[in-house]
Amino acid sequence: MQLRAVLEPSSEGGYTVLAPALPGCISEGDTR
Repeated sequence: MQLRAVLEPSSEGGYTVLAPALPGCISEGDTR
């Protein structure tokens, strides 16, 4: 299975990752 992931930079630093094929599936994380 392959899913598209969309990475969006966060204004506070880090990223938010969305999976459009999975409604409500969101992940957030900081960078080092």
